[in-house]
Amino acid sequence: MLGIVIPAYKRKDCLRQALQSLCYQTYKKFFVIVVDDHSPEPLKDVVEEFDNRLHIIYRYAEENGGPGVARQIGLNLCYEKNFDLVMFLDSDDMLYPHAVARLTYEINH
Repeated sequence: MLGIVIPAYKRKDCLRQALQSLCYQTYKKFFVIVVDDHSPEPLKDVVEEFDNRLHIIYRYAEENGGPGVARQIGLNLCYEKNFDLVMFLDSDDMLYPHAVARLTYEINH
């Protein structure tokens, strides 16, 4: 299983676009882990919009540690869940619909 870790701080509209791009993926065997780096904006509300479209996990960091710390929190969660693969996606990035399929194909062949 693939875990896609998204560290997020503010920019809820960008996060919404990133999550929307994951809804369009042709390969669906992945979990999304959004790590809210103690953002003052309500990012959990954005994540909850995608509960019925993505396998998504939300974690809130107790203090702002920057994107590296948020990535590590997500990576630790991937390890706990025994995910085989991990991918990082910034909250202001979007993926083409075949990106995850292409990534997993290239790794497995």
